[in-house]
Amino acid sequence: MTNCFDREFPGTLAARPQQGAIKTPSAKRQLDRFIGLLLASGSLAFATAPAVSRAGPADARFQGTGRAAAEPGPLPFSEKPDGARALENARTLVALGPKPAGGQGAAAAARHLGRELDLLGMQSITDEFDEITPSGPRTFRNVIGVLPGGIPGTIVLAAHYDTKAGISDDFAGANDSGSGVGAILEIARVARSASRPMPDLMFAFLDGEECAVSYSANDGLHGSRRLAATLVKNGRSAGVLGVIVLDMVGDSRLNLTIPANSSPELRRILLEAASIEGLRTLVRLAPTVILDDHVPFMRMGMPAIDIIDFEYGSGPGLNDYWHTPEDTLDKLSAWSLGAVCRITLRMVDLLSAQVSGPCRTRRQEAGIMMRIAGPVLIPLDFPASSFYVSRPLSNPYRREVLTWLK
Repeated sequence: MTNCFDREFPGTLAARPQQGAIKTPSAKRQLDRFIGLLLASGSLAFATAPAVSRAGPADARFQGTGRAAAEPGPLPFSEKPDGARALENARTLVALGPKPAGGQGAAAAARHLGRELDLLGMQSITDEFDEITPSGPRTFRNVIGVLPGGIPGTIVLAAHYDTKAGISDDFAGANDSGSGVGAILEIARVARSASRPMPDLMFAFLDGEECAVSYSANDGLHGSRRLAATLVKNGRSAGVLGVIVLDMVGDSRLNLTIPANSSPELRRILLEAASIEGLRTLVRLAPTVILDDHVPFMRMGMPAIDIIDFEYGSGPGLNDYWHTPEDTLDKLSAWSLGAVCRITLRMVDLLSAQVSGPCRTRRQEAGIMMRIAGPVLIPLDFPASSFYVSRPLSNPYRREVLTWLK
């Protein structure tokens, strides 16, 4: 990700007052309008709760803080999110070494993620595609699994698994990309145990988020652009209830800084989810914009949010571990990853409740119509030769997976 929009993307922003953030009048107005809406609904205190201080011990500082007035109700899953599992997922990915897009490490990571989805009972699909980059032709691989739901719509949960090239010979991206992948895998494990109907849940591990030179139409965000364009091409984007991107979410001193260029409705749902879980103090609506994997989906008309901690550094407000050799596993915390999993699963629950409740948006109604008219799952409309499945089509979701390959 980067801290500003490239000229190839809408909303070019030139001011660069600090690393990791772009503050502009337009972004500020957007945040002010959003806070104004919250004021009108009587939620100002909820919207402007102070961020957690980054001082003090990593995990102990959270004990007894940020709790809601009442304990949160149980999540609608019989399995509970386990931060230690998420951290171990990240550790396994990091152990594969550097994973620049197009390299052997990225290919090994794609195979690993496919196997992990298979072990969770989801037929993994690897969408392999070639694109021209400033460094020449590169092969990219998105790894996708779907948990079929019982109500209309699709929620996409995504993280990139590639790492930035040129940092060091052994740079493996513990927080930037390991933490997001670790959390998504744990969320996928828990989501299988839903105790009430959910929409289709798509778990997408995206390649090529990092740019080789500078973000542009052919440099960076390759995997998210590919998936977003596919959903639109197949006429399925209207059924997407939300795209939730997790990136840099494992810092032991977690301070989620949600960029202003995330969908307002999903930011509201995030705040509600964090409050229900007693974790509201971990989340701040930042008056900044970030170019990350959520942007291509938003450009294609789908609601999307970037859940990110862009203050990953040696002190409050700093981001000096990002894209440096200091991004290592010792900076991550099982507690932080568990908290992010809980918040994200609560968001999934709240989005699901909107679909199954009496009021639906036009987007949700469109998704219902598409659900009746088309396949249960969102297919990828590419030649069959661009896909390979990691094992024979013999698991319980065989019928749904085949719809992807038509």
